[in-house]
Amino acid sequence: MSKRGCGEGFGGLSVLNAIATGGVGGAVSIDLKTKACVTLPGSFRAVSIVRGSEVRVERRVLEAVASVVEDYDGSRVTGFDAYIESDVPPASGLKSSSALTAALVSALTSALSINLEPLELAMLATRVSINAGLTVTGAFDDHVAAVIPGVHITVNRGVNSFLIKTIETRDLEVGVAVKGSIDIRSVTSEAYMGFEKLYSTASSLAIEGRWLEAMRLNGLLTSIILGAEDIVAKLYRSGAISAGVSGKGPAIYSIPPGPLEPLAKSEGYIFIRTRLRGGGGVEC
Repeated sequence: MSKRGCGEGFGGLSVLNAIATGGVGGAVSIDLKTKACVTLPGSFRAVSIVRGSEVRVERRVLEAVASVVEDYDGSRVTGFDAYIESDVPPASGLKSSSALTAALVSALTSALSINLEPLELAMLATRVSINAGLTVTGAFDDHVAAVIPGVHITVNRGVNSFLIKTIETRDLEVGVAVKGSIDIRSVTSEAYMGFEKLYSTASSLAIEGRWLEAMRLNGLLTSIILGAEDIVAKLYRSGAISAGVSGKGPAIYSIPPGPLEPLAKSEGYIFIRTRLRGGGGVEC
């Protein structure tokens, strides 16, 4: 007898880069969704449509989802097939892999009638990403943001990661500009050498709850490392309250989106207008 389940995950923006801070990470959820539906039994095949184009999902990701869910519940998963639709550009620093693994874990556990609390779902998705080689630090902050609205500050230590705090904020409008993609294996900890004290300052700000200040500093530092500081400087001169590179790039963000839209189009970027999923809070 076949079973079917669906789930979703959301993209995010970096507040703190855990590679640069030695493990303290931060991410805020954004309203770009990945939806997955699975059918089992199956043969670990996936069709994935991202912003209208088909994007390959490696078999090892689907196998990692099955293995992690089996370990959690004791269920036997010999295979499943998945259909995925996503608004999150891949390999761009917008947490696409975290949104994907969260959506797949949610879909498979739904098909198996397994009930998960949101943080349990985020941790299982983190385990999937580690096992599938999709993350350097575990990226627990990104996976929490994929599941729960708000700003999330975490300690990223692989399967021993934990949440420090969640901060609710307003659903501020944000613009994102994307051109190309990046292989996470090409950005190592050596790229951040010389900036440790500044990233540590950003970490302290985030832990104090001053997430927007932390995000400004983090985004600016990462833009310098990746050579995008001229664009980010133009965004601040045009009225951005926060701007920078998200993740390991190449995506550039601006809050609010107005300063980024004309610049992105003139520079040949894809421009996306969306919102933070702030959780209904008032802090910013």
